[in-house]
Amino acid sequence: MEEKASSVECHSVGDSSCWRFTWTIVNFSKLKVSKLYSDDFYAGGYKWRILIFPEGNNVDYLSMYLDVADAENLPSGWSKYAQFSLSVISQTCGLNSVKKETQHVFNAKERDWGFTSFISLTELHSSAGGFILQDKCIVEAEVTLKGVDKQELKRREEVEERPDTVIKAEHDSSSNSLHSDENLVPRSTALENKDVETLKMEDTQEETITETTVVEAKTSSSSFAEIDNLFSDIQNLLDGKSTSFQPPQLTNEEIANAKETFRQCINMKLANVIESGRAPEFKNSLSIMLTVNAFPNDVVHEMTKFLVNFDRRRELYMSAQQDLREAKEKQNSVSKLKTTLKDLSLEFVPIRNRANEVDQEVARLERRLAERKEEKAQLKHGLEDLVGRASTSRQALIDAEQEMKLFLHKKEEAEGMVADIERLWESLKKN
Repeated sequence: MEEKASSVECHSVGDSSCWRFTWTIVNFSKLKVSKLYSDDFYAGGYKWRILIFPEGNNVDYLSMYLDVADAENLPSGWSKYAQFSLSVISQTCGLNSVKKETQHVFNAKERDWGFTSFISLTELHSSAGGFILQDKCIVEAEVTLKGVDKQELKRREEVEERPDTVIKAEHDSSSNSLHSDENLVPRSTALENKDVETLKMEDTQEETITETTVVEAKTSSSSFAEIDNLFSDIQNLLDGKSTSFQPPQLTNEEIANAKETFRQCINMKLANVIESGRAPEFKNSLSIMLTVNAFPNDVVHEMTKFLVNFDRRRELYMSAQQDLREAKEKQNSVSKLKTTLKDLSLEFVPIRNRANEVDQEVARLERRLAERKEEKAQLKHGLEDLVGRASTSRQALIDAEQEMKLFLHKKEEAEGMVADIERLWESLKKN
């Protein structure tokens, strides 16, 4: 990309001047930082920059603030009142862009101001909103200052000339349209000034972290969503004061589209509108319908109040829905645990009864085993006694047989002696 010396041009109305600064953040999903600053830009003689927390400042939302970039170098006691808006641009449909406005007196103690809960991370990363396209996220700041010292502004802008990625917006006087030679962001919203016709964006493949463009602001507001300015002018009218507010010109097609969008969304459940990413689209359609007086007078106040508080109520609704989901999950968890415990209790009774039966049977078997062991011990003792006696008798038998063998000769002699004597006796009887 060709680098050019940058400058900021502004459009003045009365004693007010407005600057618009657009910051294209490439490789958004690859950011590994908790917070990120844009390049500096001049507005009203002050250096400003945008500060974002890509993953939220301790919340599940993109956090975005406007910061005085050179606060350390400003004189003691400095302060500056500014009205400003911050936006996240939809790259697929300008009507989906989310814009929030506020005002603040910047000073040394409060050098940055903005929105901690700007847009939920779920909505930011949803493809329906078109906020991140080709891993690029585009954010924008519009700063309106009163009582700007034009000479001081020119002097400070000429002090620092630096090459960076800020591209000067060139004004084509022949067509009253705003153009830049590259990297401008398309913002096709019904809230744009009619003098701004087309802003063309060309994709780039450079591996830089951020690209920024500064676009000339043609009016002090670029959105019907600037409800605060609208009702400030209405209050001025009621008080008889002059007002610079002029109703924007809308085509019949834009009005018809807004009515159709409003009809579609109002027939959906609020949760579906938010979860589908159509909340910004609904908000914009409601703003358009209020602008063209499309509602009966008896509901205008209610619709206006709803629009003013829509973002806050949407955040509260999403937070409450999350709490309800968590409560339901915990309730379901408790119910499941109760059911599990009930089932376990039902399983416990038969298992416990069977355990008792087995335990009793084991006790009986243990008693019988003890008895059998006692009987076995007695039998063993009897066998040991029997074996002892048998062994003794066996040895006695062996000894007796040995002795009998020794007396066989005496037996034979005794038998012969007895036989001889008996024969002699018989002989005597015959004589």
